[in-house]
Amino acid sequence: MCGSTATLAQQEWYTRAEAESYLRLKHNSLAQMAYRGTGPKFKRVSYRHTLYRRADLDAWIEEQDTQWR
Repeated sequence: MCGSTATLAQQEWYTRAEAESYLRLKHNSLAQMAYRGTGPKFKRVSYRHTLYRRADLDAWIEEQDTQWR
């Protein structure tokens, strides 16, 4: 991905597991959200591999935050 020295916060693209860790979500939460169409934007690069852009994860967090105000 971005090299072994890059921290999670410095990466631009995340695997589903990395994105769940970044968002502090339980395992398979993003898969369920993608199925329902309620999660952050993602790019399916193959049948089994899905990537999430950090900017899209951050934007999705901000959208969730405004719903609670």
